[in-house]
Amino acid sequence: MLLNVSDVALQTAITVQSTAPISEVENRLIQNPVSRIYVTDEEERLLGVVPDHDILSYRLLGGDGQGRIGTLMIPPSVTITPSTRLSDAIRLLCQKEIDCLPVVTGERLIGQLCRSQLFRLLHEQNWQLPRESTEPVLTPLAVVGGTSLEPVRESLRLRIA
Repeated sequence: MLLNVSDVALQTAITVQSTAPISEVENRLIQNPVSRIYVTDEEERLLGVVPDHDILSYRLLGGDGQGRIGTLMIPPSVTITPSTRLSDAIRLLCQKEIDCLPVVTGERLIGQLCRSQLFRLLHEQNWQLPRESTEPVLTPLAVVGGTSLEPVRESLRLRIA
């Protein structure tokens, strides 16, 4: 049974240094269809992250690609380590509504854990998350009509142990 992040093969994180031109990072995104680029220093210490949608926004606002990626990076909202419990990592992915978590040893980026690979694990290995609670994972949905997803998200109260 998988217990920690270290029990799962991590996906390679695409990295650039903060001085990289934005146009170069766009080329990396074309070659590696990922939703984020990680910004590291020379020793692979994680400095920040640039979601692909921020690069698109930059272009929509008239950016020419000549700027440096460091101007678009934001601090990672959360990081995990190889010793992080897998159930805690999944909980973070759900609560933060993000698709990948950077995995660090100290400050050094060693990979990423993504929802897509967790779905593959669940499917290919018929893997089950350990339950730590007797409460249901999903609560009844009591939303009628409307176009906003916020009431749906509140009603679901996803709880993964």
